[in-house]
Amino acid sequence: MKKFLLLFLILSALVVNAQTLSKVLIDNSGKVVQQTPQPVDPRIAFPDFEKSTREYLAAHPDAKPINKLGKPEWTFTVGSTHSWYTYNYKTSGYDYLASTCRKVGTYCYIFVDDTYWTNGKVTQASVDSVELAFDSKTPANASKGIYQTDTGVFGNPPNVDGDAKIIIFITDIQDNYSTSNSSYIGGFFDSGNEYNIANSNVAEIFYLDCYPQDLTTSSGVQKGMQTCAHEFQHMIEFNYHNSTAQTTFFNEGCSLVAERINGYPFREQNSYSGESNIYLLNWRQATDQNVLKDYSRAARFMLYMYEQFGSEFLGKFVQSSSTGITAVDDALSKLTTTTTRRFADILPDWFQANIVGNTSINAKYGYTLSGLTLMQTLDYWTPGHDSTQNIYGYGVKYVRFTNTNGLSIKFYTSSSNIVIKAYKKGLGTAPIDVATNTTVNFSDLGSTYNDLIFIIYNTSSTNATVSVEYKSSGTIKQTTLESYNFVNSAAYLINNTTYDTVAVHFAGYSNAKLDSVKIQFYNSGTSKVGVWVYTGGSPSIFGTKLLTPITINPTVSNPGTDWTKVNLTSYNISAVNPFAIGVVCTGATAQMLLSQTTGATTYYSNVHQASNSTWYVFGSSTYSDEFMIKAYIHFTNNAVGVEKTMELLPASYSLEQNYPNPFNPSTYIKFSLPEASRITIKIYDVLGREVRTLFEGEQAAGTHILSWDGKDAAGRKVTSGVYVYTLLTDKALISKKMVLLK
Repeated sequence: MKKFLLLFLILSALVVNAQTLSKVLIDNSGKVVQQTPQPVDPRIAFPDFEKSTREYLAAHPDAKPINKLGKPEWTFTVGSTHSWYTYNYKTSGYDYLASTCRKVGTYCYIFVDDTYWTNGKVTQASVDSVELAFDSKTPANASKGIYQTDTGVFGNPPNVDGDAKIIIFITDIQDNYSTSNSSYIGGFFDSGNEYNIANSNVAEIFYLDCYPQDLTTSSGVQKGMQTCAHEFQHMIEFNYHNSTAQTTFFNEGCSLVAERINGYPFREQNSYSGESNIYLLNWRQATDQNVLKDYSRAARFMLYMYEQFGSEFLGKFVQSSSTGITAVDDALSKLTTTTTRRFADILPDWFQANIVGNTSINAKYGYTLSGLTLMQTLDYWTPGHDSTQNIYGYGVKYVRFTNTNGLSIKFYTSSSNIVIKAYKKGLGTAPIDVATNTTVNFSDLGSTYNDLIFIIYNTSSTNATVSVEYKSSGTIKQTTLESYNFVNSAAYLINNTTYDTVAVHFAGYSNAKLDSVKIQFYNSGTSKVGVWVYTGGSPSIFGTKLLTPITINPTVSNPGTDWTKVNLTSYNISAVNPFAIGVVCTGATAQMLLSQTTGATTYYSNVHQASNSTWYVFGSSTYSDEFMIKAYIHFTNNAVGVEKTMELLPASYSLEQNYPNPFNPSTYIKFSLPEASRITIKIYDVLGREVRTLFEGEQAAGTHILSWDGKDAAGRKVTSGVYVYTLLTDKALISKKMVLLK
């Protein structure tokens, strides 16, 4: 039987293991910082019950939907008792649970498991809050509940039990939650209840978790009702497709958009950004944690359809007698506002919207919802490349050239299904067509714009790849990037008896070699510098040794100003793969490394502890150190025989803990960017509601500080409590909590 659940993700990272459903929060270094109970979609870890139901019905044609049997409506009142069949995910069977009706709303009956009413996990206030959201009020509309909103957009729910009201059964859904496994199932819809089969409740019913999902708190209710908005769409969809299932991709996409329409945080839109080259309608097995990316892809696509064509499209799509892409075109053909666009036109537009993200060029090239992550690109910092990409049907690959003056490129393919667009980022113009199998010149790259992104997509409807080869040439543009807006902060002395090496890691680049290193010390002395392949693993962050540590004896006259340069060109060190530069400080004359000390738990640097030969992220609950180490690389472009040198950045974005924290009346937020980026910094309350946008726009590489005066967007002082602040770029989403105390 069909088990659906809202996977609630807001401002945190979810790590799902198919066996344990474990969830942890990690910092930028990969360090576990806390575990927090979070809902998880049962489809990720349990079988496809929808398939089982349909197989059963195929073998038992007498098991008709109950609405064909003419069952009379319920006569529930507050205080009515009833037992409900509830699927137990731990035993893969059913429990029959006694409950009492605690509320009769306009559109729902709310029953509570007697056990959890008695022990206080659910209170009358909890029930009233659930009923209010379902019947009367959502974050999007103070006069409409989830029922009216979803039915107004998607259509009518089924009525197998002869009663128009929906039953919401609150219980502790039995799953794998434990103190060591913090994931849980927050709620689900079981389509088996719509049929005359074993363990059916003969009712339209949702299941809502009350432990560990805490319905006595506003955040717990918000999570639960976001689940209801999602699941109610599935129930409505079932009413129109109970014999022939809607394609999972579109069905899940509609439910994710249902959350957005009801005003809940739009989730699962960013993980798709790193996996654009995949068959659009692909949906992985429940045991594959990558199914989260399928949810993300579906969310993005159906949000785009909703923004382009409005809620009318969603209703006509769900109610179409067709499924999949045919249903998309059927719905488009029936819109009140006539459009000639069909799926074949929209898919390329969507591919471009996901990298352009600018509706001012054209409404079809972006979203009205802010904060969506743009697609990750395959980056080339040199123009001379001969590469082959295999593009899936209904898939797309984004290839970016930067640090280049002029580019000539030729795309080779034998397939007419391959289409290529070129987006000149920063000009505010639409992507242009690029011919295949012929040389195309972009002489304006590097002069009028700095980033050229090729959008390579496959219009084939089959889940197979098509090969595309490209060869390029041009001239490397010399570029200098600042790693820090350096301030003369306190020095940190590496303890001679405890710590002996500091390492900062950098990204790798094609056709690159390490040119030199610059380091800021606080005093003169003796140190050693070595280079290793960076693994990021534990206990060692170092892989293959690229340079045995060499001795340096710099003289420092002006701490905070003097940079010690170490020329490494004679060592022929490859910078193709991520690498780490280590500064070894041992002995009585060890130098002090200059650093920026912050009140953060996000770190760039790793420190070697000599006593046990392990590496760990350096810092504590109150401070961390960012050591002043810069790397310079040079590119060798064999195609044009040109060499240039550029400065590298530490390979991380960082968002520091605000200071002071807790605060009143104002606080400071510090963040660092490894490259010039378009960023957004926002403040949210614990319910995920946006409080204020502190900054949105282009920002230079380096370290920056913003202040927040504790006011919302309208200039009103906010109340005491916990708030979440986020740094969003096209490559990273980082969030932290802060506390305002008055």
